[in-house]
Amino acid sequence: KPCHLEPSALENVYGLPIKKKDDDNDAMWMAPYYSTIPLERLSDDEQSHRIKTVVISVHGSRGNADDYLCCTNSALPHEDQNPAKSSILLLSPWFAGPKDGPISLANTSATNASVLYWRYYAAPMPNWLPFSFRYGADSINGSVSSFTVLDTLLDVILALKLPHLKRIVLTGHSAGGQYTQRWALLSNHSLLTQYEDWVSSSRAATEAKPLPSLRVVVANPKSYCYLDPRRYQQDSQSFQIPSRWEFLMCPLYNEWTWGLDNTSHSLPTPYKTQALHDVGGIAGLVHRFKYRPVVYLSGHMDVLPNGQCMDHIQGPNRRERSRRYYSYLQNAIYTNETRGGKPVHHRVEVPMVHHDHCLLYQSPKGQLALFGNNLDPRGGGRGETGKEQATQHLRSHVRSRRFDQYEHR
Repeated sequence: KPCHLEPSALENVYGLPIKKKDDDNDAMWMAPYYSTIPLERLSDDEQSHRIKTVVISVHGSRGNADDYLCCTNSALPHEDQNPAKSSILLLSPWFAGPKDGPISLANTSATNASVLYWRYYAAPMPNWLPFSFRYGADSINGSVSSFTVLDTLLDVILALKLPHLKRIVLTGHSAGGQYTQRWALLSNHSLLTQYEDWVSSSRAATEAKPLPSLRVVVANPKSYCYLDPRRYQQDSQSFQIPSRWEFLMCPLYNEWTWGLDNTSHSLPTPYKTQALHDVGGIAGLVHRFKYRPVVYLSGHMDVLPNGQCMDHIQGPNRRERSRRYYSYLQNAIYTNETRGGKPVHHRVEVPMVHHDHCLLYQSPKGQLALFGNNLDPRGGGRGETGKEQATQHLRSHVRSRRFDQYEHR
């Protein structure tokens, strides 16, 4: 679909101020972002009274945040595609790399403000994986986690106290999908923890003004962070620890960011270390993850083989990895009893779409994943039970193997 945004929305880059708690100096770090409306204008702009939904889209490895803003805008209902009249605010953080050069910010001229950058290319151990923003690594300058950027952005949105804000949708595609899945697992942000509180107490019913709902839509990532060492084994058609031979061939398969191990001390991520400490270890992460409002969005034709052995051990392609990870949550990590007979998260597969964020978001099923009320864990439609969804995806997994030989050509 064509992009209806004004050129200024795609030309102006704004800076999100981030002040590190342990910084004693006056330095201010800025995380670049694109937006249909600058956040500063919403503090006193009459348009703030129209905003009911905020959508945050995270780019992939190309770093094309402006394109993500444009494609996401075209996925909105037609009446909401004009920012001057829309009830939806769009934001797209830009995790820039040194390749992007100096970035001029439209909302600051402060001489002590420095733009944050992340690594886009492979480096020697331990920081060897490119596109470091996707797993929460610290920036090259400033030592600010990419996950801290999102936490801060959400804090700023909540601090605006938009009077009619009801929901926030966070989505990322490809490397952005890896980013959003790991953030949803690790973050202690109140927009996520409200779901544990909502389940375990009557807090949601007693709060004078409950927080907006949150949905995290993880789209076409190359890999997922598994919660234990098991992976799908074709021979047994179940999730088991890989054989010693498989481990020798791929010793990093369960290291962060493909799992939660840290035995090789590669990919240092202080944000992850702190998150594990805050919840008392991996068991704490596993316990709360099932309550988090995550939707896995997958293109049915995203079947080209890609990645390293750590990715391949999760499945031969992105679509299959999505199916297996969803089945893993329903059948291996959580039981029917521990998930209360309900599905852990949701999954939507879009027919006739490959690895393309625009086609994915603008498809009817993509719009369901982003905005459908029946996927909200706090209410809406009943949806399928965990057993029904898990059975459906396992069946489709078996059926799809007949067609893979043709789709790979």
